Amino acid sequence: MIIGVQNFIFDNHSFLEPRLLIAKRSNIKNIAPGKWNVIGGKKEDNEDLYAASVREIKEEVDLDIFESDLFFLYEKKVSWEKENHFSSNSFYINLTKCFHNYSISLNPEHSEFKFVTLEQALEIGIIGFSDIEIKLIFKINEINNNNKTEIY
Repeated sequence: MIIGVQNFIFDNHSFLEPRLLIAKRSNIKNIAPGKWNVIGGKKEDNEDLYAASVREIKEEVDLDIFESDLFFLYEKKVSWEKENHFSSNSFYINLTKCFHNYSISLNPEHSEFKFVTLEQALEIGIIGFSDIEIKLIFKINEINNNNKTEIY
């Protein structure tokens, strides 16, 4: 089974309401081309889940996140296509607690990115995640953003 990481990266200050970073998978991808997803990918044999998240974020959007910036949410089994089963490990990142300013730079695995509201995320659909999961993760972000003590 493939082990992967998925990162829910939020910007809570650059917009009027919190937004989640999503990227559109390039049409050159074999699995789910043209679909919207959060930033993530496969864990390599020599790394733990936190290191995999840090590496994937750097590779896919060129952000330097530290392992201490990550909050582990949960693990689940995912199948985008019948023959592609993997273990997905989800992390939460509050981008505006990591950076005052940042710049997103996509690699060729994605054709575009955007920051979306909860309503936009539900309308677009994020591959591998149900509406209930998306709502829950936005709620976690709201609690963390409004609370003086962080959840991690």
